[in-house]
Amino acid sequence: MSENDKRPRNSEVTKAAILDAARTAFAENSYDVVGLREIARVAEVNVSLVIRYFGSKERLFSVCLEEAAFD
Repeated sequence: MSENDKRPRNSEVTKAAILDAARTAFAENSYDVVGLREIARVAEVNVSLVIRYFGSKERLFSVCLEEAAFD
């Protein structure tokens, strides 16, 4: 992604992209195999934003599970 192609800053859109990437990663692989860098790469964000919004891989996984329980 070039500088001109970057997504505009929008925390809700960024958070949603991270969650979408995490849901896909956790659905395709086990928790132990999935890495935050992989999720960040797919979401097209810096890994520090994943930590900023979710705190840890464990918390991100928990949020994915919570959302799946209500779908």
